[in-house]
Amino acid sequence: MRTIIKLESKEKRSPASFAVHKALLCFFSPHHDKLLNGNFIEGKNLPDRPLVVNAGANVLKLFATWFYTGTIHLSAPGTAGHDYREWYTGMTKLYILGDALNCVALLRSVISAQPEAKSSNNLFMPPTSVIGWISGSSLESSQLYRYYTDFWTAHWDGEIEINGKWQIDVDGKDRLPENFAYRILMRRLEEEANRFDIRRCVCCGDPCRYHGHENETERKATCESSPDAFAGESEETMNSDDESDPESEWGTESDAELSAGLDEMERKNQGKDDAGLEVERIKAA
Repeated sequence: MRTIIKLESKEKRSPASFAVHKALLCFFSPHHDKLLNGNFIEGKNLPDRPLVVNAGANVLKLFATWFYTGTIHLSAPGTAGHDYREWYTGMTKLYILGDALNCVALLRSVISAQPEAKSSNNLFMPPTSVIGWISGSSLESSQLYRYYTDFWTAHWDGEIEINGKWQIDVDGKDRLPENFAYRILMRRLEEEANRFDIRRCVCCGDPCRYHGHENETERKATCESSPDAFAGESEETMNSDDESDPESEWGTESDAELSAGLDEMERKNQGKDDAGLEVERIKAA
């Protein structure tokens, strides 16, 4: 019998609730693995209430759907009817959640989506607001922060987003996060001092540059081979108990049918059975 765990968003009023399989949740999220399979109360007695996740309803929705599809369901920047700021907002908040849960596969999915979003040569600058969120979350050593730094260094033309429009910062207000502005300045000074093109684009090519692979063997095992871990017919579908979509500062695409494919998953990846037997977890791509 498969165990279902409910995850609930952080809103105090009308939070969204999503049901996911415990084995899948623990496979991707070391945080929940320790919580539900360790010596905590939740591990000894499965909670009868939803587990509150420190994320808004729409971010949690992206997180839960990614479990079953391997895809982050956000329309790419520049798509008709979709603001590029919405895309960066959703991606950055999802990355912050993935970091908090130590979900390596999700972090890499967010990173891999960045160059893909620019495949149409639409170079939409990451807004300063999302960079501020990363700085405020103590993630300045993260791969996403490194990516944003490289992107701004290579593509920034000196304009700042003011009231939704990119323009020269005529009023002199500091709109870039302190540390981020310092890093960009040092890159530019390095360019001048050494007379080489520090602004060459290294960000829009190989996403593996920002995946944080442990070594070449691990990189080849995860990124050069991509078996479909979600193959197979679904028996159960993730569901939400929340009938209404809570208000948010950004939106997502409409719900799609989500396939579990757990039989295939259980054959390929070993997890922990209901008796609590320890088995090996392989790293997800």
